Amino acid sequence: MLHNPKAFGSFYDCAQNLAGLFDSIYHALIDDGEIAFIQVDGLTPKIIFESRWELKLEDVLSKEYKDHIERFNEFISERKLNIPLREHTLIFFNNVYEYIEAVKAYDIRAEENHKKSKEIIANLKK
Repeated sequence: MLHNPKAFGSFYDCAQNLAGLFDSIYHALIDDGEIAFIQVDGLTPKIIFESRWELKLEDVLSKEYKDHIERFNEFISERKLNIPLREHTLIFFNNVYEYIEAVKAYDIRAEENHKKSKEIIANLKK
């Protein structure tokens, strides 16, 4: 998944644009290394066309996600729940192979969570 779909979403419109995406990835990997494979807080792993050495956590978090974590932490604090506050973590994968494995693991977890959700809903309907 690309980090900024508004900027790169057109790559999926047609075969020529998809070829352009592959050219951009190839150029970033081979020529100047301005590509990073990341994951934030266990969310979907992403490809970012920026150097990992210049990338900061604030660059990859959406405003909505920052707001969500802030509200979640406020909820925990107000109710004095025995749950640790959520902090943002940014993981850099060393290469594309680690990124691919992370995507596979994410997909497996998502499928397991979907099955659990369906079971819970089925039990609630009983």
